[in-house]
Amino acid sequence: MEFLKKLCTIQAPSGSEHVMSKFLLSHIKKEQKNWKVQPEIIYGDDFQDCIILVFGEPKTAIFAHMDSVGYTETNMSF
Repeated sequence: MEFLKKLCTIQAPSGSEHVMSKFLLSHIKKEQKNWKVQPEIIYGDDFQDCIILVFGEPKTAIFAHMDSVGYTETNMSF
């Protein structure tokens, strides 16, 4: 639950997910020693702010959005 709370505090609006990407890469690299299967980690400028984890055979891919839900609040008077 603490990890989920931390994820929710990171601002990552659509098109600007670099802070979330950096956090997730750090977490993955720190925790992967505890995983049964070590993934190939693919990321970089060619992938924008995407991270691909490739696990074993048969190959398994995990896809998820890393942007946070945002909204704009205004005080409109008509």
